[in-house]
Amino acid sequence: MANNKQKLLIDIEEFLNSQEKCMFITGTYQNKKHKMVITALNQLAPESHILFRSSTMQNLIDRELLGRFISKQPKIGETYKIGNNIYESDSFCNSSSWYKTSRKFDFALFYPIDSIARRGVDDIKSIDNMFINKEITKIFLISWTDFNYDYSIFSKYVDKEAIYDAEEEDLEYHNRVIEIINRKNKK
Repeated sequence: MANNKQKLLIDIEEFLNSQEKCMFITGTYQNKKHKMVITALNQLAPESHILFRSSTMQNLIDRELLGRFISKQPKIGETYKIGNNIYESDSFCNSSSWYKTSRKFDFALFYPIDSIARRGVDDIKSIDNMFINKEITKIFLISWTDFNYDYSIFSKYVDKEAIYDAEEEDLEYHNRVIEIINRKNKK
């Protein structure tokens, strides 16, 4: 089966029904992977409490992040509703924000994980925090653009991997992303 939307939804549902703790999602659909997780959780796990940990709070209202789902910029730790679920947000770049969100969550989305991969193993405290200091049933680590990063630094956390490529839905976009990745990797 191709790495398409249908396959990702199947992978997410299997993950939700498993004993696995952490799913790592990569692929060429840069700005749709986290949205697919949000949509899937809305359908498959309504009335959940979800942490959205992002690189910055300032961009949450951006259409490519959560702007499609929310109309006002949330503050760190403020609850807001997306579909059938309640969310809180903090920033993985600001460790003081981690303690302004609740301790217990059903799910967490960590996006974009690339920022951590770029910095390397010395900067995984924000992931450790979710596993050690918070009680989170399931965690999604989600990439943005899969340049030649060493994702092996996340292997100690990851139980399941999934890929969501744009190839079947938007071949031109998929090829553009592949071309950008190839150019970047040659540098």
